[in-house]
Amino acid sequence: MAGAQVSPGPLSRAHAKFEGNLECAKCHGKSKGDMDRKCLACHEEIAWEVSDARGFHGREGKSKCAGCHPDHGGVDFKMIAWPDKSPEKFDHKRTGFALQGKHSGAACEKCHVASHAAADVAGKLKHKGGEIAWVGMDNNCRACHEDFHKGALGGNCAGCHTEQGWRPVTNFDHAKTKYPLTGKHATVVCAACHEAAQLNLAADAKGHVKRLYKPLPHDECVTCHADVHKGAFGAACSRCHVTSGFKMVNTATFDHDKTRYPLRGGHATVACAKCHDEKTAWGKKPAFATCGGCHQDPHAGQATLAGKATDCASCHTVNGYKPSTFTVDQHKSTKYALQGAHASVACRDCHGRTPPGNATQVAALVGTAKIWFHPAHDRCVECHFDPHGGRFSPGGERARSEDCLACHTMKGFRPSTMDGVAHDSARFKLAGAHRATPCFACHQELASSANGAAPKKTRSLPFTIAGQACRDCHQGPHGKQFDARKDGGACESCHDLEQFKPASRFDHSKMAGFKLEGAHAKVVCEKCHLAAMSYGKKIVMYRPLASKCVDCHANDGVLKG
Repeated sequence: MAGAQVSPGPLSRAHAKFEGNLECAKCHGKSKGDMDRKCLACHEEIAWEVSDARGFHGREGKSKCAGCHPDHGGVDFKMIAWPDKSPEKFDHKRTGFALQGKHSGAACEKCHVASHAAADVAGKLKHKGGEIAWVGMDNNCRACHEDFHKGALGGNCAGCHTEQGWRPVTNFDHAKTKYPLTGKHATVVCAACHEAAQLNLAADAKGHVKRLYKPLPHDECVTCHADVHKGAFGAACSRCHVTSGFKMVNTATFDHDKTRYPLRGGHATVACAKCHDEKTAWGKKPAFATCGGCHQDPHAGQATLAGKATDCASCHTVNGYKPSTFTVDQHKSTKYALQGAHASVACRDCHGRTPPGNATQVAALVGTAKIWFHPAHDRCVECHFDPHGGRFSPGGERARSEDCLACHTMKGFRPSTMDGVAHDSARFKLAGAHRATPCFACHQELASSANGAAPKKTRSLPFTIAGQACRDCHQGPHGKQFDARKDGGACESCHDLEQFKPASRFDHSKMAGFKLEGAHAKVVCEKCHLAAMSYGKKIVMYRPLASKCVDCHANDGVLKG
């Protein structure tokens, strides 16, 4: 009864050992302020928070313990005065650890258990095991959450994750690691590379296959990617490929010389896709034993040497399809050796022509070839135009080669081998000055015109000349003075073939009817035969001419004029 007069009421079950008037001082002390010191001396976990300035007690509960934890309310009295008698109503920001994101909806007992306490205070807790412990909680993520990375990435979980959720990882910057993500790697999901199952790692004790983030092999691409080349080019994929895409080959570092087909000449500048099928990760290696493995034969199988089919390399090099390496000397091995001017003729001038025949015959002969390799060559006119229109060949326009070679050689069409001696076999033998006359002076190119157009020379030379008289080629300088003569004024009556002047065949005594005697024999022709206008032009007058002395001489004997 005496105790009841001193104690305000029974203590809670937690403080029941302090019941009795003699025990009051163990908590209340002897002076004001002793009670808080006594509480902290007993509740070491609270003292730790206060001294470490963490948690609710370290921030707001440094004194006046009884203000929040009154006792003497009975054995079943709850020592914590929660707002609305519910811990869920407590403002967690007062502890210095605001509940955000996923934490805001978590039940108190999920986190406030003794096993989540900080290491420094764990031994001071009165509550053990899975009992609820309101103080001493560690705010490190790993205090509550299992370290998924097993310490490989350190203890700063917030460096990658946020309270909004474990995934996605929003704070992590891969560029700050030893392996920055570039190209296609930047869009790959993390599990594609960090899935431990892909690295042949065993599951943990719970059967979970964890992801490995560090250390993760990344020196060689084959750690993650299958080697489509089956080791043919070694493990250093980056020598050829870039992260922008497997089909985007790094031509600056790829060394084709290490393959079975080093690129030389024109091949060195060809785009990879021209030979390799990039749609199927470059596909099967192209055939390269012969040029035909990649290149279409522009000759459609016609190319032969000494009658035997030959490969492109016999006439071409990798430096370029043109020019061909087939020489004039090699041409001797064909059915038609190149001689004379033919040796300098461009190949296409003979092999690029369309062969004779109709469209069907040509197609059958040439096929798909762009170059006709076997042109006819038994007649010159197979390639050359006959400027004589077949007049010197029994075969007409289809002149045989021997017909042309009778007057021409392989060195060139001109000059002709038809000389003065050979001309003697013609109807008009060359004599005198005619022997030095060039052929075209007599055999001029014919001129033709149509529809009143200006005459145009043709390539056909007239070698059959009907007239053989001098005047057929030469214009007479005497006009019609001698037309009345019995011989019709034939030039050869007075002139020879050596030269026109002097008129070596003219006899003044017999042919003029006026003998040159005495002083007349020494007078030059021009003294008597003066030039005068006659027949519309100025000519030297030979007849009719006066024959009396007074017609030429004055009385003193001097010539008139």
